[in-house]
Amino acid sequence: MQFGGTLQLHEGTRLWPVLMGNIGELLVDRRRFETFLCSGCGKVEFFMPPDP
Repeated sequence: MQFGGTLQLHEGTRLWPVLMGNIGELLVDRRRFETFLCSGCGKVEFFMPPDP
């Protein structure tokens, strides 16, 4: 497995930020994951990065 980089995922709808502007961004959940890839079989694993 080799490190594939950090992936940021956006959870939820984009409707809140459109309706409420920057305040709506507070209602959107974002998660960061470190990805690891297997070049042999194509498997991808996601891990939560350690808290700073």
